[in-house]
Amino acid sequence: MWRAVCMLVIFFFGLVTSTLLVDDLIVTSNVTGASLTTTLLTSEEVTCSTTVRLQSSNTSTITSVSYRVEINEVISDEGTLPTSYDELMASGVSIESSLVKVDKTGTTNFVVFVWTDDDDDDETSTSTELFVITGFTTMVPLIFVILIAILLKNVYVALFIGIWIGAFILSGASFRYAYELCLGVYILESCANIDHQFVILFTLFLSGLVFLIQRSGGTMGFSTAVSHIAKTAKSTQLACFTSGFCIFFDDYANALVVGATFKPLTDMYSISREKLAFLVDATSAPVASIIPLSSWIGFELQQIQEQLDAIKDGNGGVMPDGLTDNAFVFFVNTIPTRFYPLYMLFFQFLLIALALEFGPMLIAERKCRVEQRTDGGNGASIKRGGNDQDDDGIPEEQHVGPAADTPKKWWNMAIPLLTLIVLILSVMINSGVESVRDDDEVSMTARNVFAASDSWSALLYGTFGASIFTMFLFFVQFKRNGEIVPPSVAACTQYCCGKTTTSSTASVHAARDDAEDDDTKTGDLNVKSSDEAKDETSSPSTLPLPGAILDGIEYDLEKDLQTLRRRYPSYRPLLSRKMQRVGNASSDANASIKCMQFNMLADGLSSAYFEGTVEKTFLNVDKACLQWSYRGIRIVEEILRFDPDIIGIEECDQLPFLMKYLAPKGYESCFAEKKNSPIKYVATDIEKERKMDEDSLKLPNDGVALIYKKSKFEICTNDRAQIVNPKENEKKVLGLAVPLRLKSIDQEILFIVTHLKSTKSQSGEELRREQIQLLLTDLIKNERSLPVVLLCDLNANPVANKKGYDPLCYNAITDAQGLNYKSVSVIATGAEPEFTTWKLRQHGTDKHVLDYIFLHGGQWNVTQLLSIPAPQDAKLDALIPNWHYPSDHFAIMAELTWSSDDSDNHAKPLIGFTESVEVWIRGITFMSPAISMLILVWAIGAIMTDIGADRYFTGIIGNDVEPESLPTLVFIAAALLSAATGTSWGTMTILFPLVSPATWAVCKSLDNGVFLYTATLSQILSGSIFGDHASPLSD
Repeated sequence: MWRAVCMLVIFFFGLVTSTLLVDDLIVTSNVTGASLTTTLLTSEEVTCSTTVRLQSSNTSTITSVSYRVEINEVISDEGTLPTSYDELMASGVSIESSLVKVDKTGTTNFVVFVWTDDDDDDETSTSTELFVITGFTTMVPLIFVILIAILLKNVYVALFIGIWIGAFILSGASFRYAYELCLGVYILESCANIDHQFVILFTLFLSGLVFLIQRSGGTMGFSTAVSHIAKTAKSTQLACFTSGFCIFFDDYANALVVGATFKPLTDMYSISREKLAFLVDATSAPVASIIPLSSWIGFELQQIQEQLDAIKDGNGGVMPDGLTDNAFVFFVNTIPTRFYPLYMLFFQFLLIALALEFGPMLIAERKCRVEQRTDGGNGASIKRGGNDQDDDGIPEEQHVGPAADTPKKWWNMAIPLLTLIVLILSVMINSGVESVRDDDEVSMTARNVFAASDSWSALLYGTFGASIFTMFLFFVQFKRNGEIVPPSVAACTQYCCGKTTTSSTASVHAARDDAEDDDTKTGDLNVKSSDEAKDETSSPSTLPLPGAILDGIEYDLEKDLQTLRRRYPSYRPLLSRKMQRVGNASSDANASIKCMQFNMLADGLSSAYFEGTVEKTFLNVDKACLQWSYRGIRIVEEILRFDPDIIGIEECDQLPFLMKYLAPKGYESCFAEKKNSPIKYVATDIEKERKMDEDSLKLPNDGVALIYKKSKFEICTNDRAQIVNPKENEKKVLGLAVPLRLKSIDQEILFIVTHLKSTKSQSGEELRREQIQLLLTDLIKNERSLPVVLLCDLNANPVANKKGYDPLCYNAITDAQGLNYKSVSVIATGAEPEFTTWKLRQHGTDKHVLDYIFLHGGQWNVTQLLSIPAPQDAKLDALIPNWHYPSDHFAIMAELTWSSDDSDNHAKPLIGFTESVEVWIRGITFMSPAISMLILVWAIGAIMTDIGADRYFTGIIGNDVEPESLPTLVFIAAALLSAATGTSWGTMTILFPLVSPATWAVCKSLDNGVFLYTATLSQILSGSIFGDHASPLSD
């Protein structure tokens, strides 16, 4: 009994110990050497391989192992391999069956049976399933991506559909499994992959850093500094090109900052918007793609590293000789052969230097140059899709810019970028040194250190560290009144100390000098009461002479406008304008004043009373709308429709007429006559043209006027009003200064009105600088240091004139170390308007910013600004003046609110900590479309590999393409694919897994194989930029 049981146990033990162990069956492509896990191409030669081991045996007489390969239960191969008991128990026997082909589309089952010669009946097997498809089918997802992107003009939808179609093919045409594969495998794994996470985090952190730099005003300050070299059309383009080179860290930031900075400059020098768009776009992406410290580098390195790792795995875990396994080093090696971005940058420089244009760009430039257009030409009016978007196609609310009171300093871009560079290099060098030190076979050289460095960690830690440092940098810089102030001053302010200080309101002397007359007269200054203004009338005349008024007017605006409508068939409503709220401060009716600045165009200078054309004639303008009988009433309408509290008027030669309307509304006026007015020459010319008696035509001289509401203001008697007579100073400057008391808050304010020399030349600009300095420092006295509101037509631009001279006058006024006046537009919006005058004369188009409201001292907040009509809305076919607008200058207006204390004047951080975090997060969210794109392109790249597109591509290249032609062909393919899809990153993701295995299979046996492989992959990086420029789908 027991003997029988023992024999059964021994028999059973013998069966167990003679069991074979067979590894998983691996099917490998003979084309690429890659293991196949999902698909097989029809007629693709593959190798089935496995390893057989013996766990234990009750015999040691084994001499061979036999195998049989079956494909769909049909024997494909069989054979016997000599072996021994010891070999099977130790390393096992490898079985390989090569040259296996499958020609039938569908699911295919591969099975390998094995057995030993001591027991033919004891078979052990291993198997795997692959889905066999035709080679061209592997390209179907890519074809759908291209077609849908072109049809729908939406790359996101196209990529998702391409992923689903690929999953549908892999699942064997199962809708359910295709859905699960699409979301649960490919998209999910694209998000979860650790290497992808490095790219995502680096991209997000760098975007946050870019937003911080933009918010600080650093990018704008840098571009402004570079723009100072823009003195001609050529130098402006060169400055734009240079700025694009310097803002290398992100293509979005490059396009937004450079485009916004140089748009007014290129307009001024009659450079078309098409040319500006080309300069900006053809610089941003090429620079960002080849600089190793940009928002592109993380993604590009990830694509390169995947291919290098695949080569290393296919070569037994060792890199081939001459080929680095470090993606950063490989990236640097591709730069010399990145011909498209390098040639594009050189091409731009060549076009600028030689002033070459051709094709449609030549037409656009000729339209601007010949017609001297300063509106950017036809390209300025193009909008995408009719929606309210800026020219870059990104909604305006996604942009980030500096606050209105933030000083724009170039170092707030330079210091964070230098910090980023230092941190990245430090981490790379440190990690490289540690790796080289641990490897005794590698010498400590710079190349080896960088080759062994951890570039992923360097980019990740560097961007995050630079972001933290930048937040701290902006927090410890303090600003006040638009300037950086020392921390020692800031330490005493409310933000740091938590203390509130209030400046006492400037005391108003209650005592009145009874001996002084209220109708103060100083020199040629006349302060007129309302009653006096009513008594003055224009000399009646029925002739079309300056000052002639319309018969039947009643000096009632509504009635007189109705009369105009009846008398003038061409009568048109005034251009639509509105007061727009700016800043965060709230308006206070008691402490607010609405200040208007208006060069009304002197009637005597309107060129409306000559039969022929003179130097100052407005071209393409009906003379009827220029005559005072029409224009005078429209000027009153423009003033009263915004109900200003105080008005500064230049070229005022019809003040009595204006006051006929304004005095009943409660306004009083002060006037300073220009004794050397050019109107006297106009009178002489009219006399000659009409053959009138000499000196028979008496026209009033123009001058400057200050008109104010009596309900709001009263003239201060402790400071006399001042007139600066052009004949009484060496610079011939005209000025009017009137101290007024704002009754509601008992605050005295000095209002100044001036009109500077108009000559547009270098010498004229130098004279204007001297005029304004003389006027504000010597000629106008402000001994009690009252806050000043300056209303003026400077005849000077805030930027370099198109004739090439610098804005000397504007800079003199705004220089913090000099006069230190602040423009209300700059305070409120960070910049001057695009234009305040836009007219067409014999010498060409004049489009300038000449009119300003400046503040000096006081506790003002700018709460509202009057809009300037947009070019496309202004009906400016003949520019201004016209039937829609009565002057060649737009009136500008600002609502100023006096703060109850000086808390707004306290120094505060350039960007507070909370705001820094919010801006940084906003930068991260700004990249959400790009991250979504990344996830989708990673998924489509993975599905193209799994479906076998790489092997199909390799088969084509290996059979039909000369190795030396690969770079050219790959560049063309990348250029066409990027143009069709509009995505550079998507093109890279699709082509890298297709091109890299095929190229290495062809190049690895060549003497110059590493160089040819590097050059070919560089053309993927290079050609994908083409779509950024040429595709209508590109962002």
